[in-house]
Amino acid sequence: MLRCEDMGKLDDSLGFEIGEDVLYQPVEDELVLLNLKNQQYYGLDSMGSRMWHLLLEYRNVELVADRICEEYDADRSQVMRDVETMTEDFYEAGLIKIASGPGEATQSPA
Repeated sequence: MLRCEDMGKLDDSLGFEIGEDVLYQPVEDELVLLNLKNQQYYGLDSMGSRMWHLLLEYRNVELVADRICEEYDADRSQVMRDVETMTEDFYEAGLIKIASGPGEATQSPA
């Protein structure tokens, strides 16, 4: 089983996809996520929700950071840190998993 601590910091070039046991639902401009495996739910504000959707769309931390910088005219280094932190949090919570190739992914840690 692959865990964040096994990898150190997650590699920015890795591809990600949603965990198999994860449901999510928008609620106004926020997002509620449920990990069915451990029965934990999470709430994301509008910015967290945007990061989630971009991560599912682009499946890459660098591309997500680039897109957020374009949309919000924000400092790239700060955005990159924020996206990396949120991605690591999603991974540790079992909400996303690392894609090991086209159509394949490794198991999430939760």
